[in-house]
Amino acid sequence: MQLMIIDDEEFIREVIGESVGDLFDEVVYASDGLEAYEKISENRPDVVISDFNMPRMDGLELLKLLGERNVNVPVIWLTGRGTQEIKKQAWTFGVYDYFEKPFKVEEIRECLVDVMALDRETRLYELCRSAMHVNFDRISLLLAKPTVKAFYERCLSEGISATSKIQQLIENELGRESE
Repeated sequence: MQLMIIDDEEFIREVIGESVGDLFDEVVYASDGLEAYEKISENRPDVVISDFNMPRMDGLELLKLLGERNVNVPVIWLTGRGTQEIKKQAWTFGVYDYFEKPFKVEEIRECLVDVMALDRETRLYELCRSAMHVNFDRISLLLAKPTVKAFYERCLSEGISATSKIQQLIENELGRESE
């Protein structure tokens, strides 16, 4: 598994990398969102830890761009500006977890262990939840359907969210349920 750490402060990148690097096969670093996006385009990491406030491209811009490109990867956000608006943006764009600076490396490590422990079914569920704004009960019901589940598994294995296709498929399935 590969971890990408994005922060404009080299010290932060190094501290996190040294503290959690043993959990991963490889740790890749970027100093801002633009550099990170270029690296993610070449080789998609399994987990991303990203600062919010960075030069050239901040964490929010990076999340939006990844979403537009259907790149689904768990993102853990770090910020020194823990406002309610930033927290709301984090959750709106599907951030897996959120830590304010100064943070405890042990908490980030625990969070990474949790992310890595997600089984395939849970990752399917999270993919669906992040791609769609339907209630959780309906997502669970839909994933019980073999055709829907197979579609999600294919999307997950190919590393795409196929948001519009998922939207169409869910709407079709929900339409059949309500008839």
